[in-house]
Amino acid sequence: MLLVAPSPEFLARLPGGKLPERQDFYRYGPDHAGRIRAWERAIGECERFAEAVMRWLERPDPSLLQPI
Repeated sequence: MLLVAPSPEFLARLPGGKLPERQDFYRYGPDHAGRIRAWERAIGECERFAEAVMRWLERPDPSLLQPI
C-alpha cells in the first residue's frame, strides 16, 4: 500500500499553514474576497502537488518513500 500525503513543508506554504476547511467561513467572516484568495492560492499549491505526484508515478523514485 502506498499512502501519498503532503509534507509539513508543503502545508506550511498554504494560507494559514493548513488545508482550507469550512471553518474558514468563520475565520474570514465577511471578508469573502480574502477567503477566496486564500482558497485559490491553496488550489494552486495543490495542483502543483498533484503534478509532482503524477511525475513520480511516471518515474518512481523509491528513495522518496518512507515507512509509516
